[in-house]
Amino acid sequence: MTSKVDTQTISIAGKQSKMKTLAGLTISRQCKFMGDDVTIRKLMVFEVLDLQSKAKEIDKGDDEGLAMLRTIIRLGCMDCADVTDEDFLKFPLDELSSLSNEIMSFSGVGSTSGK
Repeated sequence: MTSKVDTQTISIAGKQSKMKTLAGLTISRQCKFMGDDVTIRKLMVFEVLDLQSKAKEIDKGDDEGLAMLRTIIRLGCMDCADVTDEDFLKFPLDELSSLSNEIMSFSGVGSTSGK
């Protein structure tokens, strides 16, 4: 008995596959922060893995928790390029936490991930 095996190759000389061209593209959307719209983006896998490894090293009782919030927001919020560490101290903590959670959820980490 003979089986027919599909031996078609996917790559075409000189061209990248569709998936390869999509790697690294930015996916973004608007979300509310303190009653205004800001643009957040989905974090890349390497960024999420880096954040997770840093989170394991943090003692939640000290300033490192705020440093993690700042890092997540700087990575994921496209509207905060000029926000300094001192500026972060002038925001309500619950608003920063909500924005951080929104970024992580949008990036696929959390109970409502990717929405």
